[in-house]
Formats: sequence, structure tokens, C-alpha cells
Amino acid sequence: MLRNGDGQPRRTWAKVVAESGPRRSVRLARLRAGLGLDHHPRSADTFRSFVADRSLIELIAIFALVLLTAGLLAGLGYEITDDAKGERSFLAWWKEGLVALTGNPLSDAAASGGSAGRGLVQAAVAFSGTVLPALFLGSIVFKLLVAQDVFVLRDRISIVPNADYNGPQVADPQGLLKPDGHHLAIRLYSATKLRLIDVRCVAHLHAEVGSQGSERGQHYFPLCVVNNSWPLAHPHIPYTVRIPLNPGEERLDSEGGRLSIQDVRYGHPDDFIVMTLTARAPDLGMEFSETHIYSVPESITHEPFGSVSPQPHEASRDWVGWAGFDDGRCEGQPAYRWIRPVLGLARRLRRG
Repeated sequence: MLRNGDGQPRRTWAKVVAESGPRRSVRLARLRAGLGLDHHPRSADTFRSFVADRSLIELIAIFALVLLTAGLLAGLGYEITDDAKGERSFLAWWKEGLVALTGNPLSDAAASGGSAGRGLVQAAVAFSGTVLPALFLGSIVFKLLVAQDVFVLRDRISIVPNADYNGPQVADPQGLLKPDGHHLAIRLYSATKLRLIDVRCVAHLHAEVGSQGSERGQHYFPLCVVNNSWPLAHPHIPYTVRIPLNPGEERLDSEGGRLSIQDVRYGHPDDFIVMTLTARAPDLGMEFSETHIYSVPESITHEPFGSVSPQPHEASRDWVGWAGFDDGRCEGQPAYRWIRPVLGLARRLRRG
């Protein structure tokens, strides 16, 4: 142990930091209690979640609205503190405020004035002109770097007889797809042009359990997935995730009891299936994870899913079957998304 010249133990920086940590926590707790901030539940990362949940166009529109509002307030402050009343219109001062808030230098009219009110307005505008552009630029950079959902999933889950599955036996090594049974088929494809490797899929059924008269709770039940991983996801090539069902679970009517998937009963309005997909993008050196939710039983159907025919020498948008990817009823139609709305509009005009 290190000691001072008088023989007393020497206090190292590590010991000082270790001793100050609890005291700092107590002071912060008292401060939060004094300000009324010790309530529950508490929220964290509010700004980052706000940015992540909105598209780039929405962020630009929000920033434009904030800029216009701040410019309006700055113009109002300039007009109130103007020594030469009436020489400039409010719109001119509003323009001055917008120019200053975007980081540009103030004009002589906006920079002049010696009153205390004008000084406060100039200080507030100068501070906002530094913070707002930096905040907007940081939001854009954060939005560009945050991983978006790169997998597109079909809107519905199909109940498919196992006899229709003609895949290789190696994809079902445990023999879970019995010839006389059924399974849930979830269709998805990668929407990114980047290479995705080590793709993994995990499925859970969120269901409310508990009988009448007892405490009811909501739990996540893991579902067995036959093909829960694949080594490489090619862009726009559909992949089918298969969840085997037990005998009798292919029915979607609730006669004789609640619906169930792999012996887990469901049927509450808040029940859903959550799909968690993870993959690595070697071109970016990063790993991402995303979730997709299906409400049950509304999202489950007996209608077959559309079959897409990839062609290696054609653009993916020209592959036959995209029009029936969601509804599964128009496999042979062209893949252009606009053709069905145009045909529907033509029919309405013809009827009119």
C-alpha cells in the first residue's frame, strides 16, 4: 500500500473516483427529486428515437417548419426592438431572421442597435444560428448511417400444405414438415444492393395467457422455424421462412377452442407474431437487426403466396410475379407497381 511521508495511506486517483461515484449519484438523485424528475416511467434517447422513426423527407420538412417558426420569432424580436419604427416591414425582418438562423452573417440593419432588448435578440439568433444547422446536419448524418429495414416481408402469412413443399431435404433435416401436415409460409426478400451474409431468423408468438379468475399475462413464446438461417441473401430474390404447425392448427376458425400455433394458443386482439432478422453486411463491416410484426389471426390466410421467377439476365423489376407477391392472385401480371392503379382508374372512368 502506498503511504505518505507521515505514514498515512496515500489516496490514489482510482480511490478518489471510487469514493466520489456514490456521492455524485446521491447528489444527482436529490437534484432529480427536487426538480420532480424522479417519476416513472422514464424515457431515454427521445431525440434519437424521434429521428430514427422518421424518413429523410419528414426530417427535412420538420426542419423547414422549425426554421420558419424560429425565423418568425426572430423577425418579431427584431421589429419590437427596432429603433427606427416603421422603416422596414415585418416580412423584411422575418427574412433577416431566416438568413441569420441559417448561419449567414447579419445585415447592417439587424446587427445595429444598442438597446438591451436588441442585444438579447441578437444573442438568441446567433446561438440558434449555430445550433439549428448543426442539429439538422447531425440528424441527416445520423439518419443516413442508421440501418433501415433492408428486408421486405409479404403482407400476409400463408398456410401451405407440407405436400406442396418441394424443397431439398437438407433444408428440413429434422423432418418437421410431415407430408400430411401444414406450415406457415412467410415470404421475404432483401431490398438492399449490399451483400448480406449469415442471415438468421427468429420467430416468437406474443400471446396473452391465463384463465378467467386468474392473473393474465402477456408472454413471448419461441416458435420452431425449419429454415432459420441461410448463408447469403441475394438482392430481390424471395426467400420463404417456414413455421410447422401441429395437426388441426391449420384451421382459422375458433370453433371448439382458441386458435393455436405449435400448441401455443392465441386469439386475443393484442396477440401477434414477431419476426427478428439479423444479418451482416461485409461491405460496411456492420451487423444489423430488425423486427417485423404480424397481427394474428388477421394476417394469416389460406391463399397461396405469389411465385416470383428470377431471371439472371433481366432487371429484377421485370421479373414475372411481383404483382402477386402480396395477394397471390395475379402471378402472371407484369411487375410494374403502377399498372394496377392505372387499370383501376381506367375502369372508374369507363363506368362514369
